[in-house]
Amino acid sequence: MTATMEALANGALAALLVVAAVFFCRFWRESRDFLFLAFGASFLIKAINAIAVAVLQKPNEGTMWNYLVGLASTLFIVIAIIHKNVKS
Repeated sequence: MTATMEALANGALAALLVVAAVFFCRFWRESRDFLFLAFGASFLIKAINAIAVAVLQKPNEGTMWNYLVGLASTLFIVIAIIHKNVKS
């Protein structure tokens, strides 16, 4: 795949992740459930990561930093799930 196509794909991925984040933030605003906020923040973090990969001169999705950002956003969701279950 050419660099232009990779940038286009990462841009489309980022746009869809932002849409998902907006939906979850809207659900959070209606219910005030922390789990929705965690999902929204996680999708927003992943969108920022996709944008960062798209604007790099030599995009490489296999770097350690990319995995650490993905791990951080996933851990954020796991912590929110644990928080919700412990609170109940």
